[in-house]
Amino acid sequence: LQEMSKNRKNGNGLLAFAPIFPKNNNNQLANISRNDLSFLFFNQTEVETIRKILESPDEPLVGKDATKENFFQQASQKNILHFATHGVLNDENSEYSFIAFSPEGKDVDHSRLYVRELYNMRLQAALVTLSACETGLGELQRGEGIISMARGFSYAGAQSILTTLWAVNDESTSEIMMGFYKNLKSGLTKDKALHEAKSHFFDQQKDHFDAQPFYWAAYIPIGNMEALYHNHSFDWRLLWVGGVVVFLCLLFIKRVRRA
Repeated sequence: LQEMSKNRKNGNGLLAFAPIFPKNNNNQLANISRNDLSFLFFNQTEVETIRKILESPDEPLVGKDATKENFFQQASQKNILHFATHGVLNDENSEYSFIAFSPEGKDVDHSRLYVRELYNMRLQAALVTLSACETGLGELQRGEGIISMARGFSYAGAQSILTTLWAVNDESTSEIMMGFYKNLKSGLTKDKALHEAKSHFFDQQKDHFDAQPFYWAAYIPIGNMEALYHNHSFDWRLLWVGGVVVFLCLLFIKRVRRA
């Protein structure tokens, strides 16, 4: 990855996906996770809010536009890839673990991006966010490491990946992701941005059931943790300190001359 970064031409813009899935009759939103291909109530709001936070001109691909074909056509030129979808771990063959896109036709493979399909891709992304279940899990192979979705994106050239370690809740995931991007936009490094988003979520939920680690601790960052955005707002405290230093220097010079 370090060698690849020397010759990297960073992509431009945001490519965010929020597929649509069939609705179910489960009204208990707290129990809906991102691994059973059921309807997701919060993924579309998630990607639309992220676009606004980053002030990106790129509209997120939602519903029928959130397709695997659009991923292959556009992903190689984008700087940030965000997937608000389902992730499914294959316990028997991790190279067939996948993240889901909106269904296209009768062939399920047309709506599933498998780990093995990432190996021939060449991405320019500085960040890939896998806002889905179990994307950091997989079979441990000697000499290769854990075969997971996160590894597949690393192999394809992504500088950093935000991934998950277990089945994550739909609503809490959306809240943490939006906090993560707000912190990124303010100039924080990726790991610090995620830490602050988790802390804020916990503080908001500390008196409720959702404060349990299951709801916020699954998300981890991998790879290059450098900030994507730099806050150029002027700090007037620096001007004040500089003025004091200049004044003291002039006062010292004046006294030396008198002596």
